[in-house]
Amino acid sequence: MRMHRVVRRLLPPSVAVIAFWAQYALATPFLTGGFVVNPALSFSVGSPGYSGPAGGFSGIWDPTPGANIPIDYWCFDLEHTFDPGSTYDYTASILNNPALSSLFHEAGGSAGALTSNIRSAALQLAIWEIKYDNDHNLATGSFQAALPGGGDELAAYNLAQTWLAGLGGAPADYVIVLLASTSDPQHQNFITDFAIPELRRDLPEPSSLPLVGIAMVVTLFFHRRGRREANPFQRSVRRLPR
Repeated sequence: MRMHRVVRRLLPPSVAVIAFWAQYALATPFLTGGFVVNPALSFSVGSPGYSGPAGGFSGIWDPTPGANIPIDYWCFDLEHTFDPGSTYDYTASILNNPALSSLFHEAGGSAGALTSNIRSAALQLAIWEIKYDNDHNLATGSFQAALPGGGDELAAYNLAQTWLAGLGGAPADYVIVLLASTSDPQHQNFITDFAIPELRRDLPEPSSLPLVGIAMVVTLFFHRRGRREANPFQRSVRRLPR
């Protein structure tokens, strides 16, 4: 009960929580993993040039010793590589990119995109398009993906194009977090997402903070939401008198 009181006091001024943790520019261990949905579909893209599988990954990050929190993530960097199963140091920051936020909304977040290898590959293709080009079209511009001949690859390509074409009408209500490699040599950068509109409104953007900061704020949010949903009568009352 005491924990719940602390959570209720701390979460509304979440900016203060972030500001506290943001002063620690600490790298956090991140255990990379493999593709969530297999088999991953393959594509040829450029520029930067890449030919191989595309899709979402799963990993384990450790914002505090022993936390071992599973997280789904996406490649945000074609200039570097990483070895799945290896642990690297990463810092985190809130990425101020409305197009990416809208894209994750269209895909239903990582959870929605990882329901099939078609949706998983489509989201990864669209992420690369937004990162490396500004025309939101895989068939034109400085970044392009070769048109697949058919099958699931073509279905993924077409779905990515559909999502990219719809960016203007989709709300930007997903928090996008950039995981930046601090290893030497540098490894691939990643992004992940949180579908938390309440948190999104309070986050300074861009905001440099370690993964531990994000973990704390997200944990506090879910504690508050869990308490509210456990009592449906509180949903219609913003703040009960004490």
